[in-house]
Parts: sequence; structure tokens; C-alpha cells
Amino acid sequence: MKFLYRIFLLLTVLFSSYSFSQTTPKIIGEWSGIDSDGNQGILIFTEDNYASITLGSEFIKGKNNIIKGGKYDGKSSELKYAIDYSKSPFTIDFIAFIEENEKFVEKGRILGLIKFVNDNEMLFSATRSGKRDADFNGENMSTTMTLKKK
Repeated sequence: MKFLYRIFLLLTVLFSSYSFSQTTPKIIGEWSGIDSDGNQGILIFTEDNYASITLGSEFIKGKNNIIKGGKYDGKSSELKYAIDYSKSPFTIDFIAFIEENEKFVEKGRILGLIKFVNDNEMLFSATRSGKRDADFNGENMSTTMTLKKK
């Protein structure tokens, strides 16, 4: 009887951990879509929390980026992301860093939301206003993109 109990316990643990890992969406990889202005958008998320973004003809490299133009011209920068999977919809912050005195210093955040439709499609909305939208609704649908995993 102990043997059957142990087998049952082992199978329960294996199946529950398998089903849990399947419900956590995987953001790692390349995602693309069209914004409300008709521009192609590409987001690339890496396992080490770097994000690269292409919007139209503008490309921001997540790691080892050199800024061209503006007050930070020629400086190194990084773009990272942080996701809170405990919220619904998930919240995402894109965090911009500039190298100053051989250290990367946070210079700003873009606040966003993501909602996975399935493993290969998600809704994405972001704002630079400093205020995050609460949900996907009529007010922010013009700034919401449907992204598909490549």
C-alpha cells in the first residue's frame, strides 16, 4: 500500500508541475505587429531581461546600444524589462539606462500592459505619460498592438 501511495504522490507532483509550467506564458523571443499608425513594431525579449525595440525605422538595441543624437549623443545605453505576472493583465516596465561614470543609471520608464491571447499572440499597450493603463479597454485600444511571436 505504501508503494502505491508513493507512486500516486510522485505522479501528482509531476503532473501538477507540468501543468503549472504550461500556464506561465513565455515572453522570450521576437514579437511583431502593426501599431495604430500603420508602423511595423518588433519587440525582442531576452532571458537576461533585455528588450530591443523596432518601431517603423527606429531601432533601440537592448544591450550595448550607442545613442545617436540628443543630449546623450555617443553614450552607452541599455533597455531592460520587468514583468509582474501576479497582476491581471500583466504589467511590464521598459527601463532605460544611460552609462554615467562607468555605471548604468536609470533614466526613465515606459509603463505597459500585456495580455496573452495564447502562447504565440499577445495584446500590448504602453505609455510614456507616467501613468499605467488599468486594463485593455476602449480608451487605450488606439495604442494597443496585437503582437505575434515569430
